[in-house]
Amino acid sequence: MIYYLITFISGIILGFLIGYLLITKQLKDKLRGGQIITEEHIKIIFNSMGKTPTQKQLNIIMNNLKKVK
Repeated sequence: MIYYLITFISGIILGFLIGYLLITKQLKDKLRGGQIITEEHIKIIFNSMGKTPTQKQLNIIMNNLKKVK
């Protein structure tokens, strides 16, 4: 009985560890890979606030995001 409990707990710990390592690797690769926020995301944010963004506003925001990198 205790063997099954130890196996179960170690399996859960091992699963969390492997999941954490995979997710952090994917996130680091995505951050290095390029832009996470696109113009479409910015348009959606503006629309959710009830505003329609102009192309000039989109360009300014995208340039500021590129500078931050």
